[in-house]
Amino acid sequence: MPDPAAVDRAKDLGVINIANSAPQVLGPALAAPIVAYAGGCAGLYLASTVVTVVGGVLVWRIRSVS
Repeated sequence: MPDPAAVDRAKDLGVINIANSAPQVLGPALAAPIVAYAGGCAGLYLASTVVTVVGGVLVWRIRSVS
């Protein structure tokens, strides 16, 4: 597997940083209205299940990243 180009390293690091921090920032902001208006914790569990299944379906056919 070839090394990433030096000119792309900063961009790649930024993408990884956003991918790591976005769930921690967006999770509480999305969870609060779900708990308040969509059935409490049961609604939050249902929303989490739906997001997990959709994510699994979307990555099902990925064979490699190279």
